[in-house]
Amino acid sequence: MRRRKTRKSGGGSDQLAHSLFRDALRTLNWGVTIGTDTLSALGTGIAVPTTVYGRLDSGQNVSISSYTDTVTVTLRS
Repeated sequence: MRRRKTRKSGGGSDQLAHSLFRDALRTLNWGVTIGTDTLSALGTGIAVPTTVYGRLDSGQNVSISSYTDTVTVTLRS
């Protein structure tokens, strides 16, 4: 079983657990280990669209609401 990095987004007082992935099958985590679960690219000054896939954890008993999260991107030279 692959270990997932679970995140939580807020909708009022409720939290909705979810995970972010790099592939459509949701087997490759987005994470913080350089060269393992991060993206490496050469910067050219041109925007590079990147697809992020998500999955909500099942069995969550939360209110109907609008849930948001913030993903922070770190660029290193």
